[in-house]
Amino acid sequence: LAPVFSCSKQPDFLMPPKPRSRRRTSARHGWLAVAVIAATAGPAFRVNFIHIRCRPLLKARVALAALPADAGLASDVAVEEQTIPEELNVTAAENLTGSESMTATTEDEPEVEMAMWPVSLLASFGVLDCGYLTYTKLSGIKALCLATGASSCSKVLESPWASIGPVPLAAIGLLAYFGIFSLSLTKDADKNILWWLCFGMSLVSLVLMAVLTLKLHLPCTYCAASAFISACLLLVMETGKRRAERLESRRAVLAFSGLVALAALRGATIADAKVSVNIDTWNELTQRYKPEHPPVLSDSSEAETALARHLSTIGAACYTAWWCPHCQEQRENFGKQAVDIAPFVQCSTLSRRPIELCTEKDLDGYPTWIIGGKKFGGARELRSLAELSNFTEYPLEDLPIRDPKNFEYIWGPDDSEDSNQNS
Repeated sequence: LAPVFSCSKQPDFLMPPKPRSRRRTSARHGWLAVAVIAATAGPAFRVNFIHIRCRPLLKARVALAALPADAGLASDVAVEEQTIPEELNVTAAENLTGSESMTATTEDEPEVEMAMWPVSLLASFGVLDCGYLTYTKLSGIKALCLATGASSCSKVLESPWASIGPVPLAAIGLLAYFGIFSLSLTKDADKNILWWLCFGMSLVSLVLMAVLTLKLHLPCTYCAASAFISACLLLVMETGKRRAERLESRRAVLAFSGLVALAALRGATIADAKVSVNIDTWNELTQRYKPEHPPVLSDSSEAETALARHLSTIGAACYTAWWCPHCQEQRENFGKQAVDIAPFVQCSTLSRRPIELCTEKDLDGYPTWIIGGKKFGGARELRSLAELSNFTEYPLEDLPIRDPKNFEYIWGPDDSEDSNQNS
């Protein structure tokens, strides 16, 4: 009978009689107990158990059925028949061919399709966000950033971190979002490619939010919105893809998407960098913010804002350099609300060389005003600028002279006041 059996272990009832050890008897009773439990656990588990543990017995039963009735094994078979579960009463053809009724399968369930419309919706928001940033970067106009002020968004977009060589990062993000949007509309889109695209964008967004918070110290609503969208895309792809595969979402991926979302919220709500008058000297400020001017501290009045708007309307321009303290004094005269509207032109590069636009103007120094085609050198009071530009919307009395304390972070404390207090 040896050629008949192909199992790694032959049934005991076909082996020569030998005394059974207590351990072997206990093991067989244990498996019978499992079989009884499986009989009450449902058909799916019961079929799996019979197929895995009782396959040798099934083959033995089929082989014995083909033997003559007087083979002399009837008594042994009769004894061992009691240990074979009732579930083995199936045909030999079904057991030897591995039919579907004896394979380790579960009940048929309908396939779960991943809903792609959330991916398309989020990607469309990303296209709009990065499209606007790309337009402002290439056109040179200031981004309309109402939540944090136009200056902060513009400074971020004009920083060296906003581009890779001549290519703006916003343009790369635009292509990535458009790719995700296009793939999400495809009927047989590869979910793995979409997942890796979303993961890569989230990783890049986390790095950029770190730069925004730790290096530039400037808020940027549009940049933070793009990072938040990428985090949401990764979250949607992870949960939807794993649900379609009938798997649980990976906690590490969910935690990572949450981290990117928190970084995005931080990048949108970070306070604009403040100047510490007691610690930072002018040289330290210029090294910190180059090639941009340090932030302005004073608040602007309505008259000062109207004057800045008037100067921009008539085509006037003030040419400045980021390392020039007189230029910063001129900016401080306008205040931090009006300075974003006033027509200031930053002429110096990082290496302190003038840009081509300012070289063509043949400037003698910084700052230099050009109003009505005439040059006016040096920082000027706002009343003087109102007279030179024929500003009549507000009276000159509404353009007060700034308190000298507003310029202490540029020039240091006023020694005359200290001497007066000592006397």
